[in-house]
Formats: sequence, structure tokens, C-alpha cells
Amino acid sequence: MSSKRLLIVVAMLLGSCAVSGPPDSLEARQLLVRTGQCFRGEEVNNFNVKDGYNAYVSTRRGYVYRLESLGDCFDEGVISLSVPHHRLSNQGICVGEETAVYIAQWRGGIGQQCVARVSGPIRDSRVSGLWSRQN
Repeated sequence: MSSKRLLIVVAMLLGSCAVSGPPDSLEARQLLVRTGQCFRGEEVNNFNVKDGYNAYVSTRRGYVYRLESLGDCFDEGVISLSVPHHRLSNQGICVGEETAVYIAQWRGGIGQQCVARVSGPIRDSRVSGLWSRQN
């Protein structure tokens, strides 16, 4: 497949994912993983809380994603944030999907679980407060 044709396919897949939600096939999901549109929970290595509804996570592969909670989940006192292994796939969590997020607000404190929608990758470190390989 030529690189021009591959770019057209990727653009179509990304456009359909943004409009309709998560990818439908394993092949589409694998392509999204290769292009930085998905991540695994165990890849998260840093986070930054912006406000009660928005946090950003960076991954070992250098991508940054926005987590938008459906409720007032994130707080300035958050000291720990993790995203569990995706329950439906070993391919990771893709842009447009919802995922569980576990947070703790102080050492030894009781953890809290929230649901957040994933968007990204975020390229502007001024928005996320985290370094991104796309900067």
C-alpha cells in the first residue's frame, strides 16, 4: 500500500472514530494504536490535573491524552492517578472511548473511581502541562 493511500485510510479511520466513537474492528484498533490514538493503562507515566473535570496523562511512548470526567472527579489534591487495563481489549483505550480512572487525594487516603472520556493526542504542552513527542 502506498504511503499516500495509507494516509487516506488513516484519515478516514480517525474521522470515523471522532464521529462515531470507538473503532469497530481489530484491524482499525491496531492502526489507531500504531498512530498514537490508543494507549494502555500501564503505559501512563505522568499526569497533570487542570480542574475538577479535566486531567492529562502522558505515556511512555510520548503521547499526551486528555481525560474529561463526567462528574467533578479531579481535584488539586490528587497525588495519584491510574487508568486500569481496558476490560474489552488488550489493545488499549482509544480516543473517543470512556474508561475508569482511579485517583487518590492524599497518602493512605481512600481512592476514588471516576469515568472519563479520552481525547487526544494533545500536542501543545502549554495546554496539558506535560511534554509531548509532537511538540
